[in-house]
Amino acid sequence: MAYSHYLAYFSHHRGEIEFLRFIADVRAIVENAPDGAALCGKKPNAPPVINDRMLIIGSSHSQSPFSKWKVSLDQPWPAHRYPLTTIDTDRLPYDSTICACLLAYKHHFPAADITSNGTREDWANAFALYEFSTDRKAPDL
Repeated sequence: MAYSHYLAYFSHHRGEIEFLRFIADVRAIVENAPDGAALCGKKPNAPPVINDRMLIIGSSHSQSPFSKWKVSLDQPWPAHRYPLTTIDTDRLPYDSTICACLLAYKHHFPAADITSNGTREDWANAFALYEFSTDRKAPDL
């Protein structure tokens, strides 16, 4: 079984101000990402896509279609299924960065639910990265 994280979107509304604050946190987290994370965007050698309307972040170490997290302020909600995103990080070096970004999302959109195959100990680096980058305590999962 892959080592994965799951984000359930329980609110169809993402306010623009909250999304901009989330993106500001992501920028700070990415700036402090650990060495070897090899962060990328749509393609393995492209930088992460971090702008006022969208985030696409993954690692060039993984080519799995589920290894990147894509979230957009304007993304349509699926009408036929549970609004769930799966991110397979397989414990690669970018795992703590992805998890810290998930914590930022949870902070700004508290209706979201994050679950993981990992334990609290597995998330320790992500909590530390989030708290260092945002200068606030990480939300509880």
